Amino acid sequence: MSLITIHTDDCSAFQIIPADGGQIIEYAYAVTEGGYLRRTTDRSDGSVSYEYASYDEWYSAFAPQNGDVPEDRTTWRAARVTG
Repeated sequence: MSLITIHTDDCSAFQIIPADGGQIIEYAYAVTEGGYLRRTTDRSDGSVSYEYASYDEWYSAFAPQNGDVPEDRTTWRAARVTG
């Protein structure tokens, strides 16, 4: 499986789930053409990683500002975000 590359101009602003705000591991979500991006920030070491899930793999009630994201994180694939 190849790494998906997405430019920051091609996605919405990242939104943090209220429950993850201020946590050591923070998940933030954005929408891009064809799918969703998840940014994982580990504040203990400053690392940031990105993952992608296509719309057809996910459910339609995407509202991270309300904490509405699926608990099952197995559909995410590694992604590269360039700016």
